[in-house]
Amino acid sequence: MRASSDHRRALGTSIIGRALFILLTLSVSGLAPTLAKAKPRIVLLETFDVPVVLDHTREFLSAMAKLGYPRQDIVLLKAQGDPALAEQLLKEEIERGKPAVIVANATLAAKAAYAVAKPLKIPVVFFVVSDPVGALLVREVGVPSNDSISGVVHSVPRDTKIDMVMRILAPSKPRIPVRFGFIHSSYPSAVGDLRMLEAAAKKRGDLQFIAYEIPYDEKNFDVQQTMQRLIEGIAKLDDQVDFWWIAQDPVGELEEFVRTIATHSKHPVFCGTNTSNTKSGALVHIAADTQTGARETAAMVDAVIHGRPVGAIPVHSPSQIDFGVNLTTAVKIGVAIPSDLLRLAGSKLFR
Repeated sequence: MRASSDHRRALGTSIIGRALFILLTLSVSGLAPTLAKAKPRIVLLETFDVPVVLDHTREFLSAMAKLGYPRQDIVLLKAQGDPALAEQLLKEEIERGKPAVIVANATLAAKAAYAVAKPLKIPVVFFVVSDPVGALLVREVGVPSNDSISGVVHSVPRDTKIDMVMRILAPSKPRIPVRFGFIHSSYPSAVGDLRMLEAAAKKRGDLQFIAYEIPYDEKNFDVQQTMQRLIEGIAKLDDQVDFWWIAQDPVGELEEFVRTIATHSKHPVFCGTNTSNTKSGALVHIAADTQTGARETAAMVDAVIHGRPVGAIPVHSPSQIDFGVNLTTAVKIGVAIPSDLLRLAGSKLFR
């Protein structure tokens, strides 16, 4: 009896062992995909190669790696400023396998991703988009979209930016309204920036924006030609303004932009959009913090991969501001930067 029981036990152990061996062999050979959890497919679409886009991609990939998503697991597509190419690249990638999420870097990429992904119910997470409402991506910032899209807005609320600028100007008792020249391209984020700044200025009544638009050709962008059009805009507005304000604009991101204004205008650039602007002579830059925005975008992507509906995640601005001051320009203009703003700038004090 006992021998029979031992025999059955040994037989059962042998069967289980063989089964485990077969399952392990199938898993290793790729014939048992259900046994190993498949890696989520993540597609990152860039609008074009400009500093703000490339910097955000670098910080996003770094943040994703810290969350357990190495660079080699993320497909990077480059739209090269071409909306048609952006959609084509996405469609080709989706044919290879449906992504768990599409991450869109900047407005053109976000619009293309949303157009392609929405009918397929693929979640889209955007960043480096300064006016997602104007771009028709979402209806409102600060709330969930209840749609297949969410993201991190690449801007500081315009009321906040204007408050900071006017605080700096107030002790010098400027003539009211203060007139800011605003030369911008026809790129959607720049047009949206002007619209929101004008709305905020209208509520206050102590400043105004005098605008000049440069046509923006995404497919055939030429820096030299764009700078020539900037010079024409400066000549037209210079007698009508007190200072210059740089738009949330791929053109305004160029290092040549502020330098060209400094060379051809008798008025200083008061407010820029990035560190490069301030190093080039703008008094201050006030922007959404790149590292914070990228990190919060990565956290949003991670939440979507782990099952949270993208439409339930509020669209929001980064929780930190990037602020810098050019002290040489401050002396030249004759303004004193409030102590709390100097603390906010931290190490970003330039001469």
